[in-house]
Amino acid sequence: MRVIGTAGHVDHGKSTLIAALTGTHPDRLKEEQAREMTIELGFGWMNLPNGEEVGIVDVPGHRDFIENMLSGIGGIDAALLVIAADEGVMPQTKEHLLILDLLQIPAGLIVLTKTDLASDSGWLDLLETDIRSAVSETVLKDAPIVRVSAKNKTGLKELLSAIEILLKDKPSRPDLNRPRLPIDRVFSMSGFGTVVTGTLSDGHLSIGDEVEILPSGQKGRIRGLQTHKKKEESAVRAPAPRSISPV
Repeated sequence: MRVIGTAGHVDHGKSTLIAALTGTHPDRLKEEQAREMTIELGFGWMNLPNGEEVGIVDVPGHRDFIENMLSGIGGIDAALLVIAADEGVMPQTKEHLLILDLLQIPAGLIVLTKTDLASDSGWLDLLETDIRSAVSETVLKDAPIVRVSAKNKTGLKELLSAIEILLKDKPSRPDLNRPRLPIDRVFSMSGFGTVVTGTLSDGHLSIGDEVEILPSGQKGRIRGLQTHKKKEESAVRAPAPRSISPV
């Protein structure tokens, strides 16, 4: 399964866009909802027009949480650089763009969001010219720009089609059978033990597998797995597989 990730300045509508595409709002923390600002990585999934299921990693836009952004963007197959029509290219737009460029993210789209706030199409044309200048020497220099309003639900079908085209000729990463799960969250559930969530970067995990936590070297055994809130006997490379194991 392919995984795409968001990038862009704070308050440019990344999480709202993901909610409009997937039906699931990625901001799950009370603090995130109260501040209307993403702090930790969020996850969602959706089906493209051709039926392919893809996962989405939503990252924080605020500069104070750049480490969280880095942890989410490293293993993606394509990026959505989100730029709001009422502000255009901003400091974290440039910072996130530099990160995408340094990591050589293999594919991407530029999503011009909040188009319902633009006064006319001429303003959007000017913004696109400015965006083209900003990405001209980066991995996104040839990336299509898709105009979207999550509020008015316009441009979403076009965006899904553009993602499908983007991924069409991009092969899935080879499975080297070396499962690694960078951990996003850790918590305990009565009767289950320790629960960890993250994005499986390679290989697969199955119930009963022994796992090792690095760098501590602590070992455990997987008692249960979920992918996209569905119980699984085995989890393959996909967003937010959840393993349940004893402490």
